[in-house]
Order: sequence, then structure tokens, then C-alpha cells
Amino acid sequence: MENTIKDFLNVHKREILTAVIVLSAFLLRAGIAAVTDDFHGISNGRILQAEKILAAPGEYILWCNPVHPPLHILLLVLGLKLYNNVLITPRLISLLFGVLTMVSLYFFLKKTFSRAVAFFSLIALAIYSQHIAYSVIATSETVFHFFFFTGLLLLAVFFEKEEQGVLFWAGVFFGLSAMARYEGLAAVPAVWFFLKGRARAKGIFLLGACLLPLAWMLLNKIVWGNPLEFISTNDVTVPAQFNWIRQQGEQIDLWYKILFWPRSLMETLGIPVFFSGVSGIVYSLMRREKLLPAGIFAFFFLLFVFMTCQERLYLQPRYGITLGLLLIPFSVFMFLKIIARLKRDVPDWIVLILLWSMIPAIGKVILEEPLYIPQFAKDTACYIKQKAKKEDNIIIDHCGDEKYREPIKVLSGINPRRFVIEDYNFFKDGKCVVDSNRFFYLLENYNVTMLVYSPYGALSSVLALKNDTRPQEKGNHVFSLCYANELYGIYRVRKKQ
Repeated sequence: MENTIKDFLNVHKREILTAVIVLSAFLLRAGIAAVTDDFHGISNGRILQAEKILAAPGEYILWCNPVHPPLHILLLVLGLKLYNNVLITPRLISLLFGVLTMVSLYFFLKKTFSRAVAFFSLIALAIYSQHIAYSVIATSETVFHFFFFTGLLLLAVFFEKEEQGVLFWAGVFFGLSAMARYEGLAAVPAVWFFLKGRARAKGIFLLGACLLPLAWMLLNKIVWGNPLEFISTNDVTVPAQFNWIRQQGEQIDLWYKILFWPRSLMETLGIPVFFSGVSGIVYSLMRREKLLPAGIFAFFFLLFVFMTCQERLYLQPRYGITLGLLLIPFSVFMFLKIIARLKRDVPDWIVLILLWSMIPAIGKVILEEPLYIPQFAKDTACYIKQKAKKEDNIIIDHCGDEKYREPIKVLSGINPRRFVIEDYNFFKDGKCVVDSNRFFYLLENYNVTMLVYSPYGALSSVLALKNDTRPQEKGNHVFSLCYANELYGIYRVRKKQ
């Protein structure tokens, strides 16, 4: 019996080690999730959308923003329906898909590179700082990456076996990835290029890939009157975000935008892995090998740089996780090539020296990403939770940074429909300013009775409220301070008699 177990472990030691790495990656991410919070503005905004849909399923369209594809929101709705805990369930969804991505990517690399490259890339992925962080933040990245790399895996299976049915399902998975992040839609023409000379294969792949995106475009047409509303909305929101950064005094010139993605990859992967990976990409393209992953990386990298220069892609390092996941295997591949050229009996595990350089980035990213709730935000949310009445309608201003509003709403635990979300801003000379008439109209029309105000926020230019408990009259309304901390004051609002 003992010999049988030893023989089994000997034969399957690589598979067992692979499973141990995946399990270790899961435990690392779960441990970080247990001692941190999700304080990301985008993720909390989506949680609020999911809560609104759950409260009124028939009004899904009212809470659906076309700037984000629908799949991630629907997964949040399903998850919260199964276990209604807004602080845990959305993060578990990201964690699940983050671990599943590791499995899909491993098998894809095993087919397109080698068992050794796949194995060591899996170790790199387990300690990849950005992947760790966004496996415990409830944004759509891990959902996108699972469907995207499963689509690439099925595509690799097709090139190996020439089975048309596999190609159709590869298209379906790319379509699903597009319903999580729009990069999946951009990848379709890139994959089309690799099917050149195969007219039937192109048609089958396109059929699978376009089913869901076409349905989403039809919904955009029915609801918003424009099948490409998701693009139109993006072209408004992203320039607004660039203008917001410039308002804070940041200088964003052409070179800053061109170098943003290389700089971001160096910071999150580590400089040795970045340069080794880029060398591997160049080597593969010149030698015309590993063309599928190398071509997909080159396509996405050039697309990211171009769209950033056009100010149509926001400066968010988390978008670059896709580039990082594609670059890691080329880094391992190139390192092993160099070792092989030395013509010495050097074991493969020497590549761990390269991967060790990724570890310092983990602490930096974990500290920089929104995984910790500031005390002022906790206190503000706690006051709203305890003091807000069922009939209260609430407006929350930002406090110098937009990212705090949605997390405070989620932390308050009250019905998200009670927060007024209609915009009262407009752009003037490239700057976002408050339309005072619009703001007071919203106060009146929505019967707002609680205002979460900051002297560092947008409303300070209109209200200029003092940190004083005496009632203050502004327009036809009276504002009475009932709570204050270092960044926020909470005011009761009533109309003048």
C-alpha cells in the first residue's frame, strides 16, 4: 500500500504541485480578503446597482449603465440573491473567478508553450500583485479574465484538433468576456486575424462571438435609441475623468500617456519580469512562434496606448492586468531560453529567482489599492445608518475624491434607492462645475432631507456651508448641521417656511 502511494505521488507529482499552487493562491487571496475591506468606488457602485435590481427586478433598465457590460452586474444579482451580504458575496465572486482564471490560463499555456512554462507561470500568477488585489475587489476583472482565457484555451484546442464545435464555443466564451469587459469585444477581430484562410472557421467563430454582444446592442437600441450607446457613454465619461485628474493639478502630456502602461506593468510585475517578458514577445514575433499569445499581447498593448493617447481609456492600472497575464509566460519562456543557451546543466527551478522579483510589488499594491476603509468614511456611514429615517432622501457630495461616495452608501446599509444619483454638474472650460439651479431643483423635486456635504467637494462652490450648528439659509432651503468629522458634515435639509 505504501509503495502504491509513493508510486502515485512520483507519477503525479507535477499535477499535485500544480493543485497545491492553486490552493495556496486561493488561501493567500482569501486571507487578504479576511483582513481587508473593499473600498473601491466602481465595485461599490456596481453593488448598489445590484441591490436596486434585486429590490425592483422589473426596473432593471433604470439601474443599468451602458458604460459597463451587464454580465458582472447579473452575477452580483445572482450572488446576492443566494447570500445577501453586500460586504462578502461580491468579493467571493471575484475570488472564485480569480482562481478559475488560474486554471484556464494554466491549460492554455500548457498547450501553447510547454508544461514547464505553464507551471512556473502559474507560480508567478499566484504572486502577481494586481491579480491578488482584484481577486478580492468586486470589480469585473477576474470574471472577464476567466471567460477570456477559457476562450483562448478553446481556440488553442481548435488549432490542435480542428474541431468546428470547439471553435464555436471559443467564440461564445469571447462573447461572454465582452459582456464582462469590452476588451473581449476588441479581441474578436484580433482572433479573426489568426483564422485567415479559413472562411468557414471565421463564420463559426463569429457566430459564437457575436450572439451576446449583438443582444446587448439590441438592448442599447431599444432602451437608449443607439445600439452603440455603450461607446458613446464611454466617450463622455473617460474624458471627464481625465479632466478631473487635471483639476487636481496633475500634468498629463503625450509622453505621460504613452509611457503609462509600461510604467504600470513595471510597478506591478517587477522590472526583471517586465523586461524579460517584453524580450520574449519580441523574440517570438521575430521567430514567428507562439504567435497567438504574442499577437494578442501586442494587439492589446498597442490598443491600450492608442486609446489612452486619445483619452478614451482611463489611467487605471487594473486594466493592465490582462497585459500582465499575457506577459508573464513570455518572461518565463525567455528566461528558460537564456538558461538553455548557457549549455550548462541548470535546473528549471532557477527561474524562481526571476519570479522572486515580483514579491516586493505585492505589499505596495495591497497598500495602494482601496482595501482599507478610512475612519471618517466608517463614521459617516455609521451616522447615516443610525440616524437616517425611512422617508429620508439623501445627496452625498464627494470630499475631494470621488471614490468615497459609493462605498459610504454601501457601508450605511440603507436602501440605495434613497440616494439621489441624478447629476447636477456640467463642464465649463474643461472643468466640472456645479449647476446651482439644477442642484436646488433636485433638492426640491426629490424632497431631499439629508445632505452629506464636504468643504472640499463640488457643492462647496454653491453652498459654502459653515461647520456651525446654527441653521444656515441657502436659496429656499435651510441646512442644519447634525454631525461633522474631518472631511464630511451631515446636514438636515428643509424648505423655508
